[in-house]
Amino acid sequence: MGLLGELKKYINSLLVLGFVVMLFIIPKTSCAVYEKGNPQAEKLINTAFSQLGYSEGKKGYTKFGEWYAKGFDRDPWCHMFVSWCANKSGISTNIIPRTSSCDAGMNFFKQNNRFFYSKSYGGNYLPKRGDLIYFSWVHKIYDATHVGIIYDVSDTKVYTIEGNTDDSVKKRSFSLSSIDILGYAIPDYKNSDGESWLVSSSNLKYRDGAGLSNKSLGTIKKGVTITVTDKKVADGYIWGKIKYNGKTGWCALRYCTFLNGSPIKINLGKNVYALGEYIVTGWDINVRDSASTSGKMLGKLEKGDIVTVTSIEFDGKRAWGGIKYKGKSAYFAIEYANLVWTDGSNSLNHTGNYTVNASSLKLRSLPGTKYKVLSVLKRNTKLSVTSIRRVGSQIWGKVVVNGKKGWCALEYCKFK
Repeated sequence: MGLLGELKKYINSLLVLGFVVMLFIIPKTSCAVYEKGNPQAEKLINTAFSQLGYSEGKKGYTKFGEWYAKGFDRDPWCHMFVSWCANKSGISTNIIPRTSSCDAGMNFFKQNNRFFYSKSYGGNYLPKRGDLIYFSWVHKIYDATHVGIIYDVSDTKVYTIEGNTDDSVKKRSFSLSSIDILGYAIPDYKNSDGESWLVSSSNLKYRDGAGLSNKSLGTIKKGVTITVTDKKVADGYIWGKIKYNGKTGWCALRYCTFLNGSPIKINLGKNVYALGEYIVTGWDINVRDSASTSGKMLGKLEKGDIVTVTSIEFDGKRAWGGIKYKGKSAYFAIEYANLVWTDGSNSLNHTGNYTVNASSLKLRSLPGTKYKVLSVLKRNTKLSVTSIRRVGSQIWGKVVVNGKKGWCALEYCKFK
């Protein structure tokens, strides 16, 4: 065979041996590649990983307990570890609470509507990187006994980093259907990349453009969190621009729930406002009992409040949003809020310029079919709608035609 042949044979045997060794040593996992998420979530995860391998000292001492409070340096420390990581990552206690109690931590998120039960406890939320995971070793719905930080999720498993696991900081994984998982908490991280939304409808379609006529790119499962980077209005819906499964598309936000992020303003046009949900963008916004600055003060809205606007009233100077405030009908200056979504049950639900799109349309004294008819408008009559109200299933617009002020049903009009 010769020296060269022997050398080739030896090299080939090494390659085969190396392949076999790699085959058995490399861990097999369905875990997805770690996708970076919110900057604050990334800081939290990086801080947690910096403590990987940390173990308790003598008599159960930990630096996390010492940091938390005097006398806690030998107490159970799983939530103190999470709170410590949040603190070192510059995350406010308004986002992740400073507590030593898993029950207190879980209740904090419940009170802020940011806790979702796992599959084993009737939930359908799909956790994501940066969420917190609460466990109940006793399998009781109101008894959280352990907590961790999620750093990755696959189709079947969730991957965590936890404190006080075998007296150390360790990585672990669990089946998403594990009865030990009580639920997931979504910290209200500051989102500099857009708005975070939770898909609340089964198999939500996302399309290659904003509008129902655009091509479907696929569906998104209920419980998935998406990041919206832009918004448009089409076909009576507000559409959010997203990236999902590597594809950029648009989905109707009516079938999603807003979670957090800097509100993205929807530009409907000058002096055009829609019915729907708004996020308040100013501080100490006055709430009044009528659509006027002379109306009686009922209270104030704060930045970040979400309100449902059921009417738009124009007083000649500004537009006012009609809302329910502490059980009463109230109004606020809508210029201090951004539209989150508009009700898709009727595509004609905003102020602006319209034309009559029926052979004839009755102009009434007030919004509703029971009120006096002032005149009958012909097809293509131009209308400027300054106020809108919902009456039952209909949207009515306030207009001025030939010197007469009245209301007409906008379903018989075309928005220009």
